[in-house]
Amino acid sequence: MDKIKRFIPHILGVCIAVLLGVSIFTFTQIPVLEQKIKDKQESKEKIDNYLSQNHERPVQNEKALEVFEQPEFVDKDILYSYRTPEGFEMISYSQKWNQSKLIELYEELKLNKHGDEFGLLYQVIVYAERSETVSGTHTNERRTLFLDINFPALATGKITYFLNMGTIELYDGDSYTRVEQMAHTLSHEYGHHFTFYYFFQNGDSVRNSEYEIVRGLSGYNIRYDWWGESNDYLVNHHWYIIEIAAEDYVQIMGSPTAKRVVEYKDVRQTLYGAKHPDSYSSGNGTPQENLMIPLAGEVEGLYDLFHQAIGDEYPAAPALHEKKDIKIQITSGSSSHNSMSGPLYFKHYRITWNDAYAGEGAIYTLVCFDEDNYYIYPIKTVHSGDTMQAYIGTVSRETTTMIYSQYDQLDKGTKTFIVTVLFPDGTMRLSDPMTYTFK
Repeated sequence: MDKIKRFIPHILGVCIAVLLGVSIFTFTQIPVLEQKIKDKQESKEKIDNYLSQNHERPVQNEKALEVFEQPEFVDKDILYSYRTPEGFEMISYSQKWNQSKLIELYEELKLNKHGDEFGLLYQVIVYAERSETVSGTHTNERRTLFLDINFPALATGKITYFLNMGTIELYDGDSYTRVEQMAHTLSHEYGHHFTFYYFFQNGDSVRNSEYEIVRGLSGYNIRYDWWGESNDYLVNHHWYIIEIAAEDYVQIMGSPTAKRVVEYKDVRQTLYGAKHPDSYSSGNGTPQENLMIPLAGEVEGLYDLFHQAIGDEYPAAPALHEKKDIKIQITSGSSSHNSMSGPLYFKHYRITWNDAYAGEGAIYTLVCFDEDNYYIYPIKTVHSGDTMQAYIGTVSRETTTMIYSQYDQLDKGTKTFIVTVLFPDGTMRLSDPMTYTFK
């Protein structure tokens, strides 16, 4: 019986090493083990107690329990939290995002296609306040993890390893109180998490990466050093390769909610009572931040690159619709009214385009941007078969007692206009851009 007891610690050590994936090349002889036990007289009582237990019952790792029972630091400003089945935390600093809402946000996050990288999320945080510069952020931090193997019958020890864990932060939670309002930003920030894991694992792999080659970005003024001068990053955000890749992720792998259709209303429609959408982000109005490069779906091989990254079987990319010529035209107009204080004049512009994809169920959305102060502004959504027109500038209407006017401030400086075309199968096309300088 004494010999059996002497062998048990060695057998346990072998089993634990095998479970941890450790190869064993030497055999610990009995005298050596006895000497180690003698050298640790203070542990003898625990060893004897361990060996005398009924091992048909589960054995507690008391050392590990001591670690787990230590209180963790708790941020008292956190209002709600939810630990996901994968182990990362959803955290809210907003009264509008309670635990049930965080669970909804987690379920939305899972609808974005993902692979092994999903297990490397650390936190998703919702803040109450808006940020002056961004709607969301993603950061990667190298975190140290310990695997404690302090079994009573073994020499103490820990395995230390490092992982790059991702944190997603979403802002303006007090205003954006519904999941669909957060969905596009959430998907974009997860796109950073995804693309850094598969395409940009370190800073050296960003330039001339396989992603950049497939995306076909040579010839464009692409920026790489996002950790450099922050002002340039804010001004030229849409030209940084990591941002282009994150937008591609939304288009190719993003959730249906992140790519939902939004019916945008122009200034004339709002004058007559139509409501603006509560969020400008959508699949049809803001398919990607940079509209000066082709859409992700228009780039051959990009769909396959993203899907092959996670290694699962996937359907073939839907065939693109033929690119047809969409002609955008702008004409100026005005309206005048007699008021008690004198005549009133209002200038507007009517923008028209042709229904190039008539009969194909196309949804057209007119958008514009200013290249000097880049910001995409969706103007109006029109369905195939309807009148292809939108108004900008100042429009007005008169009743028997009142004169009403509405102004959208889009008729200033130089603007570039583009029509996005969304088809029922989810594919998209862009019109050629048309640039116009207002006087």
